[in-house]
Amino acid sequence: MTTIRYRLGLDLAFAEPTAECRDELLFHIIDRLVRFTDAYQLREIVAGDAILECPCEDVDGDRVITAGDDGRGPIGGPLSTEESAAIIADVDRGARAGTLSTAPLPALFAGPWHGAQRVVLLPPYCAVQLLEFPATHPLRGTAAFPAAEMRALCEPLLVLDEAAKLAAVLDVALRHRLVMSARVE
Repeated sequence: MTTIRYRLGLDLAFAEPTAECRDELLFHIIDRLVRFTDAYQLREIVAGDAILECPCEDVDGDRVITAGDDGRGPIGGPLSTEESAAIIADVDRGARAGTLSTAPLPALFAGPWHGAQRVVLLPPYCAVQLLEFPATHPLRGTAAFPAAEMRALCEPLLVLDEAAKLAAVLDVALRHRLVMSARVE
């Protein structure tokens, strides 16, 4: 039986665990996918001691990092403690992760991923494509898919608990521009 695991953050998109700078990986995704728009931003909730390119102090618990372009050039690094706390509080009112295992959900949701076993779901829109990275890059072989389109796929299936839970996680990701990842198992 096919199962799809999904979660907020990039972890399920990696070919293997990585010690790469998380904010730098967000910029790598942006460089590959969103050249067509200005003022694009991705965020990820990471551990307070996560390795980042942007110099900052370690913090207790989680924090939110951002990477993007404000139309004038690259922006990135951790959000303020207050901004991070507000986003994390909203996220924690629901789930951060889940699974799809009830037929036909895994096949329906993985169908548009170009055959990839790993995907990043990007808010709100991006080009649907396989990410082209060198063989040593932790995101090699990963597909990109717009979170807004994934949310639209959920809409007619909300009577199913698994689809409703995914929709709730996608809603919070879209609201806060948080990146998600998924893996077919």
